[in-house]
Amino acid sequence: MSVAFGNKSDDLQNSVRCTEGKRTILHTNSGPELLAMLKKLSSIQLMKHILPGLLTFAIWASLPAQAQTISSFDDLTLPGAETSYEQTLSGPQNYQFQSGNVSYFGNLESWGGFSGFNFTNITDTIDGSYLNDKASITGSGRNGSANYAVAYAFADWTVSLTESIEIGLKLNGAAAGSKVPGFYVTNSTWVYHYIRDNYTEGNWFQLVVRGYQNNMRVQDSVVVTLASVTANDTVLIKDWEWVNLMPLGDVDSLTFQVRSNDEFTPFYFVMDDLITLDNACPIPVNIAATSISETSATISWNNMVPNFSADYEISIDESATLEPGTITGTHIVSANSYQENGLQPGVTYYAHLRTRCEGGGTSNWDTASFQTMTEVSITGFNNNLKKFSISPNPATDYLNIDAAKGLNIAVFNLEGKMVLQARNSTKINIAHLPAGLYHIIATDTAAGTSFSARFSKLTP
Repeated sequence: MSVAFGNKSDDLQNSVRCTEGKRTILHTNSGPELLAMLKKLSSIQLMKHILPGLLTFAIWASLPAQAQTISSFDDLTLPGAETSYEQTLSGPQNYQFQSGNVSYFGNLESWGGFSGFNFTNITDTIDGSYLNDKASITGSGRNGSANYAVAYAFADWTVSLTESIEIGLKLNGAAAGSKVPGFYVTNSTWVYHYIRDNYTEGNWFQLVVRGYQNNMRVQDSVVVTLASVTANDTVLIKDWEWVNLMPLGDVDSLTFQVRSNDEFTPFYFVMDDLITLDNACPIPVNIAATSISETSATISWNNMVPNFSADYEISIDESATLEPGTITGTHIVSANSYQENGLQPGVTYYAHLRTRCEGGGTSNWDTASFQTMTEVSITGFNNNLKKFSISPNPATDYLNIDAAKGLNIAVFNLEGKMVLQARNSTKINIAHLPAGLYHIIATDTAAGTSFSARFSKLTP
């Protein structure tokens, strides 16, 4: 297998190339809006996370938690609209450019075209000929940005005309030797039109991404299907799709190979917004408190990096700081939610949360505040009745009464108005009630006893 890769070896970069390239492989994993979270963090939470990170061990460095970087190509300059980088060069040459913490490598060929990576702002989605080989079928970069990268790889004729040589990029600085969450990929305009007009049942087009660490290929690879035609389905990517690279683990460089079982498919693919983790333990984001009652609350959150497996350290107290008031009160959880009980009514609490990564590293703390519900009396009723259990609480559709036999049920809103009544029941339908806090009275007529409870109705 020939490899076209950066400055690691001129021999590799200048390996034999021939004729028209073939296919690319694409791996699509949906991810929670990772870029939106990153951009939100960079503008809103940057000042919150200037506290020094705790010392970490092994592969996680003591870096600020917001140390993720987006290689967006919008930090690079082009000579004008509808242009590409190779137009700024003269004469055949090897070249490289850097966006974020990533270096991309390419070649200006003697015949005037390019191979390897290039970046462009061309918007033409109509011209499906080879003359439009540097355009994305999306007409722009990810989320409408101007710049994006386009890549072309020669077919590896020494092996097969159905797969290309590998072209590569190198991670720089803090990104080198760390995990790469992923990037967005789509088809070029030329490839899209070619596949649309020529593929028949059984044809496919893929991109294979491989990782390297200290010149050694990692075991796993990521395969993405950019197009395929079967008897039951046709896939032809025309939007930006997320490619999850976390399975590759720690890497300092990546290679890309395209392949297809159609020998005439141009071996191009388009990419944008490659995210590097920069040797940092990613912070939890979107921390929120839900299911809040007088004495409990459920805290939920997301990880900044999709498909990132980690434990979390959480502490709930009344300390209005990023870090908890005391580390001794923290809990370790593996899920993305945690329920805290035994809280006091009407008190403002702070949920402090950080990620615990492999090797002993941790992210910086982040926090979110919430207030428990205040004890409220229902007008005209005895609020000292015996308590009884109901579930679930909060509820959206049905409420179950924990009783051995059916009870007479009356539900009241906070104004004391009865909004629901049921007889001889252990389960009531509350789906029609507006969201809010309610009081329920259950009466055992035969025994002459009544019980009370409070529940929250949520919007479905």
